[in-house]
Amino acid sequence: MKSALRFLLNGILWCAPVGVMAQSYEGFLYTNTGTTITITGYTGTNGLLTIPSAIDGLPVTGIGDSAFQWLLGSGSLASVTIPASVTTIGDYAFFEQAGTLTNVLVPNSVTSIGAYAFAVCPSLTNIAIPASVTNLGEAAFESCGIRGAIIPAAITSIADSAFAGSSFLQSLTLPDTVTSIGDRAFSGCGRLQALTIPDAVTNIGAAAFEGCQSLPSLTLPAGITTIIRLHPIPAANFTCSSSPSIAFLKASSSPRVALIGRLVKEGFSFNSFKSDCVASRPSFIAPAKLMSVPR
Repeated sequence: MKSALRFLLNGILWCAPVGVMAQSYEGFLYTNTGTTITITGYTGTNGLLTIPSAIDGLPVTGIGDSAFQWLLGSGSLASVTIPASVTTIGDYAFFEQAGTLTNVLVPNSVTSIGAYAFAVCPSLTNIAIPASVTNLGEAAFESCGIRGAIIPAAITSIADSAFAGSSFLQSLTLPDTVTSIGDRAFSGCGRLQALTIPDAVTNIGAAAFEGCQSLPSLTLPAGITTIIRLHPIPAANFTCSSSPSIAFLKASSSPRVALIGRLVKEGFSFNSFKSDCVASRPSFIAPAKLMSVPR
């Protein structure tokens, strides 16, 4: 739905803002503000693409929203090199490059990667998030072929669906600055083998680790207060799964507490859960500070 809406707004009815002229240079569509250049599209056929650092004597500072989305799995793009002049990569910039795009070089000048920027790029295995990034948009790498990622220290929140469905993701490092993990942030990352949740994290969103069956364990930090529910599973009907899922169980003392997968909880005794939960994985070790969960 979002993709279709963007097609209507950006692909069919798109017009340059007042005072900004849409132009073309060696297959690149761009806008010129008079001081900077933003790439808005590409009509060429070069599969090994190097985005120019300057056009008309002005620096190329942005990759616009949906700039390369309209290639839509044509298979024409294999590699993209982004110049050090670029600071922003827009929403849906490389969305749905389901063909042969395997490599994108993102320079250390980039500070913002927009929502869905590299989503649905299953062949994109060679890409790194530079330390300069301060904003990582919703679903930026959803269903991407990325194998490993180090989240920059300036990031404080992992957006909803940031890496959801990235089934080849094996390693991930979160900085100590992260305080919140969004809904479905790592859902479907079935090959993710290890993850340390920083001590600063206080909130974990719904289904954040659903389908992460390769994780042997996760320890929730001492300061966490909320884990949003995935499904309201009554305690009497609770069943375990090899894939983590959030469940509600009545504790011997109020309030209700949410845990995931195998239940290991100090300070609480749970009622009505199956003994075979002990064998399921991954295990989630929760601190005594875990509070009530919003319904």
